[in-house]
Amino acid sequence: MKRQWSELVREKMAEKNLKQDDLAEALDKTQGAIGHWLTGKRKPNFDDVAKMLGVVGVERVMLNSDGLILLEDEVELAGKPKEGLIRVLGEAVMGADGEFEISEELMGFVRIYSSDKEAYCLRVKGNSMEPRILSGEFVVIEPNTEIYPGDEVFVRTNNGKNMIKVMDYCRDGEYRFSSINKAHDSFTLDYDEVNTVASVAAIVKRSRFISLEEIPETEFHSI
Repeated sequence: MKRQWSELVREKMAEKNLKQDDLAEALDKTQGAIGHWLTGKRKPNFDDVAKMLGVVGVERVMLNSDGLILLEDEVELAGKPKEGLIRVLGEAVMGADGEFEISEELMGFVRIYSSDKEAYCLRVKGNSMEPRILSGEFVVIEPNTEIYPGDEVFVRTNNGKNMIKVMDYCRDGEYRFSSINKAHDSFTLDYDEVNTVASVAAIVKRSRFISLEEIPETEFHSI
């Protein structure tokens, strides 16, 4: 039986006597963001949906792009999840202040699907975003995905600074960003100081990385 992921999360929260604050703490989000997701006012990315399901004790489900899910024991026959390859377009070498330099080169691919045709990955090097993002992991950046307050984002300023932050808000001619791991103070930037704000849609383990040498020539030319 298909049902909305949010319906299942609310059901499991009631069973376990969990509050929205409990999910917010586990996901390092605001209670308001969790509330908007559970009521359908905002749409979380798949990574955050998976984390919420994990917090309430649901380990294996089939999650469709329309937000409907099937529990594993309810699946009799279903197609394989969509597969894809996303380009790794550089390495983000982290600095102590949370900013990073990007070596912009095609390094390989991460085997994961994205509906954003312009999606790309960066490999993180350094520990300034731990424990949320570990050195050697990949962040999937989707330039065309809508962003909401509380989302993790890739930020590039007009003077060339690169950062991964949480977007707290976007209003009155300015953005406010906060640190992924609360290691740095929140700050604001005027709209005209910002070149790019793009959704960080997923954090991917290094085991999904495929070097250029590992891609069959026929598959490489079809990417």
